[in-house]
Amino acid sequence: MKKTIYRRIGAYVIDALLISLLLGIFSRIPIVNMDSDSYYSTYEEYMEMLQEKMSAGETVSQKVIAEYQYELAQKSINITVMNLVFSAFYFIVFQFINKGQTIGKKLLKIKVVNKEDKNPSILQMLIHGGIAYSIFTTTITVLLYYLASKKVYISVINYVQFLDMGLIFATIILMLFRKDERGLHNLLAGTKVVHEVME
Repeated sequence: MKKTIYRRIGAYVIDALLISLLLGIFSRIPIVNMDSDSYYSTYEEYMEMLQEKMSAGETVSQKVIAEYQYELAQKSINITVMNLVFSAFYFIVFQFINKGQTIGKKLLKIKVVNKEDKNPSILQMLIHGGIAYSIFTTTITVLLYYLASKKVYISVINYVQFLDMGLIFATIILMLFRKDERGLHNLLAGTKVVHEVME
């Protein structure tokens, strides 16, 4: 099996840039990103507070950090939801319709297939994309924000972020050390990434 890891990294970078570009364009719409000035103001205040405390050799309580993080989440929820929608459409729906390829994968001539080297099902693309591009954990984050109390959100969000990092780490390790380069998302979805066969 020919190595695909460098092409996969390249495709991921291209796709991430496309999503970022779309987000950048849509975030310019005032109604979508009403809290952007407030977000940056709060972020600067948070960073200044951390810097002052560190310079003075003082510790910052977990409660203060959690309050700031919740306020930042509040002010960026529209962008988080938009990122979730774009990512879900692009990495699941578009990739399914496009027979296992995003634009990045198409440019670098690789594609996602099932174990029989056929086009993956929509369920396989859902599992593949949901894990590989943090769509599942972002969905949990958004649902927590809208459905849970502030107290529950603050106490659970760190575990969600830890889960996300764990999934990413496990995927990278498996891709690097498995001979077939299948990451956790591939193993759970029953997919693999192969070089595109030109017809």
